[in-house]
Amino acid sequence: MKKIISCAGLILACLFTTGIAEKAIAQTDSTKPLSLDMNTAIRIALSDNPTVKVADVQIEKQKYANRATIGNLFPTIDASSSYTYTIKKPVMFLQMPGMDKPKGISMGVSHNIQAGITASMPLVSPMLWESISIGNTQMAASLEKARGSKIDMAAEVKKAYLSALLAQKSVDVFKASYENAKTNYRNVEQKYKQGVIAEFDRLRAEVQVQNLEPNLLQAENGASLAKKRLCVLLALDPNTPIELTESLDDYDQNVYAGYLKADTTIDNNSSLRMLSIQDTLLNKAKKIKKFEYLPTLSLSGNYNYSYMNNKIDFSDSKLWTPSSSLMFRLSIPIFSGGKRYYGVKQANTDITMLKLQEGDARRNLSLAMQQQIDLMNTAVKSYSAAKEAEKSAQKGYEIARARYENGAGTILEVNDADVQLLQARLNCSQAVYNFMVSLFAIEQLSGNNLPQ
Repeated sequence: MKKIISCAGLILACLFTTGIAEKAIAQTDSTKPLSLDMNTAIRIALSDNPTVKVADVQIEKQKYANRATIGNLFPTIDASSSYTYTIKKPVMFLQMPGMDKPKGISMGVSHNIQAGITASMPLVSPMLWESISIGNTQMAASLEKARGSKIDMAAEVKKAYLSALLAQKSVDVFKASYENAKTNYRNVEQKYKQGVIAEFDRLRAEVQVQNLEPNLLQAENGASLAKKRLCVLLALDPNTPIELTESLDDYDQNVYAGYLKADTTIDNNSSLRMLSIQDTLLNKAKKIKKFEYLPTLSLSGNYNYSYMNNKIDFSDSKLWTPSSSLMFRLSIPIFSGGKRYYGVKQANTDITMLKLQEGDARRNLSLAMQQQIDLMNTAVKSYSAAKEAEKSAQKGYEIARARYENGAGTILEVNDADVQLLQARLNCSQAVYNFMVSLFAIEQLSGNNLPQ
């Protein structure tokens, strides 16, 4: 018995310890930042963003609409029943030869019960058949709309992610400059205490550090805000801690490679494809208008039971009388006051308007694509110049520090060289950012920015 109690106690202790461990792990995981690269961020946005979800729901809605339209091809079956109680029966007067006055005869019964089934279905209905074809085209429009939403969302996420990388790179650049200024200040402070340099140099070095502190704080706030904006696009709480696993330097190699591989065609643009689908829809709508001139044939039938009696006695089967009928209905349109004629004319007008809109959209997209190509070319040239300027600024800063340490230069030269280095690094990062933003815009215009 003691062994059983001991084993039970051991098991409970293990379970309790395991529960504490799992709780600790859960707490650790909840505070652990979410690691993101660009592709992961895009996948999360395409899965969880409400805009994309709404587009997917629209596809489901169109599926149901198509099935409802197809359902019109099948028979419609309805059951019905009615009960009528005659309060005052109608009287019909008859006057026979030899009668002085007409004699009234009461007509009908007190209780009248009707029950039956009716069925109908179209046999020849060109408009209905074309409506089913329109439903398939509308499904294609819903799919293209969802694709366009994903393309736009992917472009927004890419830009937001790159903005976060640029903000983080700015923080790193200001930190490096801030550390350089602090190192210079410590060296100057030491020389000042030794009486080697004047107080003016110490004050200049101290002011340099103090001037960089607000810029560093502003850059850190900008990086925090950029991450929060990215979280919103990913349908996450803005305060969710995230960690970007990439840096802006990882995209340096894409400046030249992306320039050579960029697809600048607009044939796959979502807006143009949607206009093409709308053109198909309008032509089908015009076809339906023309089909209104054609005859239609339908079939209907019914089977009824009726019960009529002054007293309700369901046991008398002779009082239940069945009836049935079958009817073919042919409808031939002859005259509608010009309604069908002008309906076709209106459809032609809609098609003409869409053609004009499509031509205008294609011209605007071509212009937008050319603008992005020009911006990308400018970014490539800016990047090349900024890279050379960064190398020169780094070398100039090292020379200025060496001159100052050897007594051949001034602290003003060191500060000026540090500012030039800071600006060169920021220009280089900005050039990479501008190039990637233009590349992402080109991918969005070409409709080829979704992950494979």
